[in-house]
Amino acid sequence: MPAIHFISGLPRSGSTLLAALLRQNPRFEAGMSGPLAGLFGALLSEMSARNGVIDFSTDDCLDYVPEMRMRCGLAGTEIFRPDWRMGLNPAQLPFVQNVDGHRTIREIAERVAQSADSPRASAAVLERFGRKLFQSLWRLDFLAMALNANSRR
Repeated sequence: MPAIHFISGLPRSGSTLLAALLRQNPRFEAGMSGPLAGLFGALLSEMSARNGVIDFSTDDCLDYVPEMRMRCGLAGTEIFRPDWRMGLNPAQLPFVQNVDGHRTIREIAERVAQSADSPRASAAVLERFGRKLFQSLWRLDFLAMALNANSRR
C-alpha cells in the first residue's frame, strides 16, 4: 500500500508552494482537499466556463501571454518574488528574458530559436520546452498568464 501524506497550513504559510513543487515530480499527486475543496472546484469550473481556463495540455497554450506577477522579476540569472528566488539555467534564461506581457509563448519560442545563442533545436522542441517552463513558473506564482485575444486559430 502506498504511503499517503497530507499537507495543510495556514494562509501564506507555504503549503500551496510545497504542493506546487511536489506536483513537478510525476511520482507525486498534490492537490487541494478539505471542506472547501468541492465548493472551490465547482466555483472554478463555473468561472472557467465563462472566462477561459489556463490549460497547458493543448497547443492552444502557446497563445498565452506570460507576464511577471507584481513584485516579481528577473535579476541576472535569478527569477525572484518577494519571499524567495530561484536560479535559471542557460536553457531557461532566454525564455524568461523575453517575457514582456505582450509576446505569446509561441512568439517567445520563435525569438529564442532566432537568437545567436539559441540551442540547435527544432521550433517544436523549443515550444514544448517553453510550455513546460512557463507552466512551472505559473504554478510557482512567478508568472500570470493572459489569454491572447489575437490568437492564431
